[in-house]
Amino acid sequence: MHSGQIEPFASNWAYLKAELHGLERLLLVAVARQRRDTREIDRLAQSKADRVTSHWWKGLMALDQEPAYDGPGDMPRGRSPRPPAAAASLPSYQQQLQLRIAASLQQGIFLGIPCLGDRLHLGCFERNLLLLCLAPEINQRYGRIYSYLQTNDSGDSRGGRQRVSYRGSARAAVAYLR
Repeated sequence: MHSGQIEPFASNWAYLKAELHGLERLLLVAVARQRRDTREIDRLAQSKADRVTSHWWKGLMALDQEPAYDGPGDMPRGRSPRPPAAAASLPSYQQQLQLRIAASLQQGIFLGIPCLGDRLHLGCFERNLLLLCLAPEINQRYGRIYSYLQTNDSGDSRGGRQRVSYRGSARAAVAYLR
């Protein structure tokens, strides 16, 4: 890509591959986070009841991390929740994608999801949700990743039903959709 010129997508498939690549990065971060959380729960849980209630107590304890603060007024002096000015001036991944979509449409390249979104007046959230639903239809790997994020790592079943954990997938979906 040249410094001032936005490169359009060559085809709808090139666009989908770029979207799926971004989705895959976020899902792999969610998988890594869930594995880390599972290791932490295994390390801290002293009983089966601790493991079952980990969704509750995990949000209250942060043993290996810096403390979290509810608002900027609660933060110690000298700390700022804002990113550095240089990082704020760069366009986000979503903004770069929108620029490439606009360049593609200007050149008459049909892109399925953006065109459907324009026709149905879908927002960014709905378009990304559509992509999340479409991904397993394009590649079954996404279905396996979704399944991993939704089920208990140990494959443990309780009373014929698997324990479902929405933490990892919800984080990935919300991060991607925002």
